[in-house]
Amino acid sequence: MSLTYHYMQLPREVIVGRGTLKRIPELLKRLNITGTALIISGKISYEIAGERVRDLL
Repeated sequence: MSLTYHYMQLPREVIVGRGTLKRIPELLKRLNITGTALIISGKISYEIAGERVRDLL
């Protein structure tokens, strides 16, 4: 049995809870983030939230 682990360097802010997707534009504006974005997800995740995030950007 091998030990597995995940390393993540998190961004400056993480939003958790209901209705968070609609707050993405507000967060990007507050952090002064502009330009294009890359959405990385699996097929199911993209269907659940990725399309909505794409539309918000």
